[in-house]
Amino acid sequence: VEEGYEADLILLDPRSPHLQPLYDPIAQTVYSAQSADIDTVVCRGRVLMEKREIKTLDEEEILHEARLWGERIRRFLERSARG
Repeated sequence: VEEGYEADLILLDPRSPHLQPLYDPIAQTVYSAQSADIDTVVCRGRVLMEKREIKTLDEEEILHEARLWGERIRRFLERSARG
């Protein structure tokens, strides 16, 4: 990886219990790493997630929208059940 080049990278947190003991990092990554071990994601040189925090989405806005849709669905189901 060099400055000025696009790169896709993931950084794993090697402290997870299922990755211990970490005698062979490559083997542990291939055979034992899980998606929950991902700490940071860089795609085409852009940091998408850092320290398990997604940088490209507004989590509060997504949760707000999900609550609104949940309420709409609940009202629809109640109306449908009444006939």
